[in-house]
Amino acid sequence: MGGEPLLHPNINKILDMTRSIFIHTNIILLTNGILLNNMSDEFWDCCAKNHIRILISKFPLNIDFSKVFLKAASMGVIIRFYGVQAGSYKDMYKMALDINGSQNIKEMHKICWQNKGECNYFQDGKLYKCTTAGNISNFNNYFNTHLEVTSKDYIDIYNIKNNKQIKNYFENPMPFCKYCNIPAQVFNLPFKTSNKEIKEWT
Repeated sequence: MGGEPLLHPNINKILDMTRSIFIHTNIILLTNGILLNNMSDEFWDCCAKNHIRILISKFPLNIDFSKVFLKAASMGVIIRFYGVQAGSYKDMYKMALDINGSQNIKEMHKICWQNKGECNYFQDGKLYKCTTAGNISNFNNYFNTHLEVTSKDYIDIYNIKNNKQIKNYFENPMPFCKYCNIPAQVFNLPFKTSNKEIKEWT
């Protein structure tokens, strides 16, 4: 999942490598579907031979999904919509950040759905259990805020000593949890272009 994985120039190599390491694992590529009609036969062959399932986050965009599904079927690739029925579209939600960092860390961690292993995020050798922490630099840069990510908010894969360290990280709160106001999150919002206002995130 992304960002958008189909934008990566080496997506086929990534899928080959992932399958070679995780031989018996269910591997899913999650995409917004915009680029699927432009993907080469080599991509579809790669998905077929590596048993990669494709899930589409179906946003209300002008995409010929029937063409995508026909192509997938002809190449022997399993493809489905993610989280919606065929006739409906994906909606949006608001994460509700507390830019003052005044939330109870343990309580927020306890009720956060991202901390249940659903949104692990990897970037620059750092593994986050929370996509918000992993991407907050974009928010800070745009809105001139200072939500801090510490070395306790991620695992540096190059400095892991044992699997106990990984287990401990995923089971316990992290300092960044103080910025998430989970009870104030809003779901089922209509899909629309952002106005780039801080109130959309707080």
